[in-house]
Amino acid sequence: MTLLKTTQSFERGVLPVSHFGLDWPAFFAKYPLPDVFSETVYLWDKGRLKDMQNDRLKAILELGWSNSYYRELWSSAGVRPEHVRTVERYPRAPTFNTDDIKSNQDAFRRSVRSPECRVPTSASSR
Repeated sequence: MTLLKTTQSFERGVLPVSHFGLDWPAFFAKYPLPDVFSETVYLWDKGRLKDMQNDRLKAILELGWSNSYYRELWSSAGVRPEHVRTVERYPRAPTFNTDDIKSNQDAFRRSVRSPECRVPTSASSR
C-alpha cells in the first residue's frame, strides 16, 4: 500500500472542516479500505460478521436515541433500542426524508445540540 505525502501545510480556518474533526486511524480501523477489507473482514466467518453487524446496529440506535428528534419519531412507531438484540429482530423504523424535516424544522433544530451543527434558515448580510 502506498501512502500519499503532502508537502503543503494545512491551517484550520474559520469554516468547519470535517477532516480535523475525525479520528481517521480509528475510522479506518472500524471501516477498512477495500484492500485491507479484502484481507480481513471479507475472510471472517459468518458468526463474526453477524456479531459486528449487531454491535454496529446497537451503537447507531443508541446514538439515534440520544437525539430527541429521532427518539420521538421512533417512539411514535413503538421502536425502542433495548428491544433490538439482532439485525434479524430489528423492527421497521419509520422512514423520513427532507420534506419531513423541513415541515418540522423547530423540532429538528432543538434536537441538534452542537453549536457547530446548525440548520441555516436564511442568508444574512453584514
